[in-house]
Amino acid sequence: MRSIVAVAGRLRAPLLCCAAACWLLGCEPARPGRPAPAFDLADAHGRRVTLASFAGHPVLLAFWASWARPCRIAVPRWVRLARTWGHRGAALVVIAVGDEAAAVDKAWKDRAPGVPVLLGDEATTRNYFGKADVVLPTLLVVDARGVIRARLAGLGREDEAEAALGAALGDGGASSTPTEAHKE
Repeated sequence: MRSIVAVAGRLRAPLLCCAAACWLLGCEPARPGRPAPAFDLADAHGRRVTLASFAGHPVLLAFWASWARPCRIAVPRWVRLARTWGHRGAALVVIAVGDEAAAVDKAWKDRAPGVPVLLGDEATTRNYFGKADVVLPTLLVVDARGVIRARLAGLGREDEAEAALGAALGDGGASSTPTEAHKE
């Protein structure tokens, strides 16, 4: 028993340092009402894309993986939303989580030409999901000011994303309250 107490005493400072680092590094998931964390990621061909490059435009930010069936089901929904709202400046940006460039390129080839599909990294995943489990797919609606308006984890409902996007674009009929939903 005494050795456990001694070990726990020696671990106190490192654990406090880890807790402080987690707090400083933003281990809380990105939530509605907060600014979307910045990112600078490459696509499967090495082209760099940043969130800042979409400043002034609402963004449908989708976290996705080629190996997850629900993600493959979500793709047509996201593309439909982007096409419906594209004339109002909305853009779809997809971040692949846990995928290699070849798998991403193969999965998106012919699906949605012109849609940036970026290779996610550990820092971006941590910035958006924190310590929580990564639920794929996850769709975030980010308004033109860079504030997250909605976070829809799982397949969600297309009308929820549509309402959040309408609010991000300032449509009077849509709710302006940031929302968070989790659907399996």
